[in-house]
Amino acid sequence: MNEQRFLEFMAETKTNVDEYGVSVMGVIGSHAYTIGMANLGLPDLIMTGNLHQETCQMILNDLVCQWKEKGVQYGDNLNLISDRSGQPLRAHVRAIAPDQTFYDDYVRQAINFYLEYPDYMKTEIPMFAQIMWPDTNGKLPTEESYLHHDCHQPLFKVHQ
Repeated sequence: MNEQRFLEFMAETKTNVDEYGVSVMGVIGSHAYTIGMANLGLPDLIMTGNLHQETCQMILNDLVCQWKEKGVQYGDNLNLISDRSGQPLRAHVRAIAPDQTFYDDYVRQAINFYLEYPDYMKTEIPMFAQIMWPDTNGKLPTEESYLHHDCHQPLFKVHQ
């Protein structure tokens, strides 16, 4: 990304954060994450796997709204994902312990945003939470018999 495009992207992201409280960054075929949650003192969110970007954006935005209303809630969540018939599916949200590799490989633009606009960071360091979603059998990536070929989701180190 050249300097001009970087500055335009940062300005666009800042506009989204100012207007909506968050911006969503999608990496096609890989993952999507929020930028701006640290401005609210909350962890940013990341989803990985082969979901459509629109689906990821909807799920991320739904959880942002839930957290703004009720505070951060880790664990199983039946209010984020449903099957084609409308039945809720279990998603799981967990705090992750970000490190430099995670920052560089998955959320670089969020880190760039907080470096460019440090006033938007109400936490000591950028924190993140991972949303995991089930395979076709309802299993999460942390569970036995999870079908990795259905929906590969890297597991990040859990924050203690």
